[in-house]
Amino acid sequence: MTETEETELLDVKDCTSAFEEAHAKRGKEIYVLRLYVAGMGPKSMQAINNIKSICEEHLPGKCQLEVINIYQDQYTLKMAR
Repeated sequence: MTETEETELLDVKDCTSAFEEAHAKRGKEIYVLRLYVAGMGPKSMQAINNIKSICEEHLPGKCQLEVINIYQDQYTLKMAR
């Protein structure tokens, strides 16, 4: 292994260590996701179920999902822009 390859390998290990350390130190962050839907038809329901599944799998207990129906919450939509 050349000196350059060894340096690159050490850099990767340093990055991995830094990521694992940051991951271990993470606090009690809550991620707020907003899903805008147009009505509550089958495609909107599928989108809601999809994002719920993603949150449960990748962010268990750390995700707050807000579903905004633009047909009902038009004022909220205007304020969010």
